Amino acid sequence: MIKSLFAFFMAIAFSTSVYAWPEWVTHTPTKDDYIIGIGTGSDRIAARDAALSEIVAQLSVDYSVEQTQVITTKNSHAESQFTQTSQMSSLPFTLEGVEELKAAQVDTETALLLGIKKSTLIANLENELAILSRLSPPPSNPSLKFIWALRYDETLDVANKRLRVLSLLNASNSGFYQQLEGFMAHKRQAFDSVSCQVIASYELATVKSVLSSALPQGGNTPLWVKANLKWKYANRGAKRLAQANLLLSITETKSPFRVLHQRNVVAEGVGADSAIAKSIALQQLETQVQDPISNWMFDN
Repeated sequence: MIKSLFAFFMAIAFSTSVYAWPEWVTHTPTKDDYIIGIGTGSDRIAARDAALSEIVAQLSVDYSVEQTQVITTKNSHAESQFTQTSQMSSLPFTLEGVEELKAAQVDTETALLLGIKKSTLIANLENELAILSRLSPPPSNPSLKFIWALRYDETLDVANKRLRVLSLLNASNSGFYQQLEGFMAHKRQAFDSVSCQVIASYELATVKSVLSSALPQGGNTPLWVKANLKWKYANRGAKRLAQANLLLSITETKSPFRVLHQRNVVAEGVGADSAIAKSIALQQLETQVQDPISNWMFDN
């Protein structure tokens, strides 16, 4: 009898908890002029994060799904195991103008309805895409065109993602599309026309591998990317400091003393002795060059 009463009251409590939420929590409302997201959590911060994640998912243009099927045989019996993993990258712009439209609380749970006006999103994206009108056309020389393409590689890729979000919002974007398509064509042509050979010492084997993978190697215009590393050491209290100075120079093989572009990358490490400090600095250097080249090779 006691157990039956306990189960009865638990059922009532559960039912009350479910139906205490307003309808907008359990049935997502639609707003033609808003992108909205609903989130619940143990506090307002958790609920806001969940709602923002819903908004980001609706605006994401980089969503990939990887499917894997593994078949194993045991005692003449085949078993199949299927897994699916999805991955979504961050938005290519800052999400500004998010409004809190509704809020509710049941016991210790909080629910928030957040929204951002489509007109606000479109205005923000168009403002960020205005950078396309400030870009100058590349030089006609293949080597200099490649330097231009390398400088604006990430800028153009991000602009392409922003333009795809504009398309999701059904915004008129023909002007931006024409500008971007022209620049992307120049970039493709520039990368296809050169072949980069990275020249570096054994100490820079990892740096050389990273750069070789990131730079084009199939064109008819050969370029050298020379990596020259110098070290400086100093005392820092009871420890040793090692500073790595990596000088990268891009030149034409036919004119090796004519530098097309040059960049100095600095990394530091601190350790109990010079060897440890040097190892830490080298790891920092290797981490830096793994970012997109246009992010650290130029002062954009």
